[in-house]
Amino acid sequence: MPEPGQVTCIDPNFDPDTYKPAWQAPGLADQVRRVPHSNHVAEMLGGTGVALLVTGLSLAVAPRVRRLIVPLAALGTMALTAYSLQFVLLYTVSYLGGSDLLSDNQSFLIMTVALLVVCPVWRRLLGQGPFERLLSAAARRAAHVG
Repeated sequence: MPEPGQVTCIDPNFDPDTYKPAWQAPGLADQVRRVPHSNHVAEMLGGTGVALLVTGLSLAVAPRVRRLIVPLAALGTMALTAYSLQFVLLYTVSYLGGSDLLSDNQSFLIMTVALLVVCPVWRRLLGQGPFERLLSAAARRAAHVG
């Protein structure tokens, strides 16, 4: 049992003694059973289907709500910078002993809203994010070397 405040991804009904990976499962019934994160055929097909559905809906809806998704698009163009900032912030908070700040969804919500506000402003005023600019410069230099 996990300690209070810990998160576990293991199904409470999971039995490691009787579990077999998909490639060792003997029959169809074992292939389609739903065990989270087990890489069974049904899970992989379901995950692929959900991904295709979300992608299709996003492509269909995006042109109609262009103004609403500008912050999300700006964040997407600065993903490396955003992830790096989140990592540095979470590491700093954890290092300073604020682990209870990391255990709730409020800190995630604050970081998400801050990035959705800052990224469009940065993109409009300065263009690429700083890490994306650095990566682009390195790629251009590497292209000229070869």
